[in-house]
Amino acid sequence: MLFPVYNVKFKKGSEDWIMVSGEIHNETSRDYKDAIFRLVLFDKTQTMGFGLIKVFNFNRGITRYFEIIIDGISYLRIPQIVRYELILESGH
Repeated sequence: MLFPVYNVKFKKGSEDWIMVSGEIHNETSRDYKDAIFRLVLFDKTQTMGFGLIKVFNFNRGITRYFEIIIDGISYLRIPQIVRYELILESGH
């Protein structure tokens, strides 16, 4: 995995949406001035929702903290989350 995610936590965010926090590590051999990731949440059968994470000055070997809101998904659904995926959308 080129961008492993650690210490992921789900909690109630603003307006009763899900807030996700954690850390992303850059294990590539590349430095990124900026990178945008899509964090997708899944329940047992389908995609629940996603949020975008923007990371600046994301050099190789660096770990960055993130915190995002997943709009439109009630925090009451946190127990239904069975997995998540992090996808690099773009990086420069």
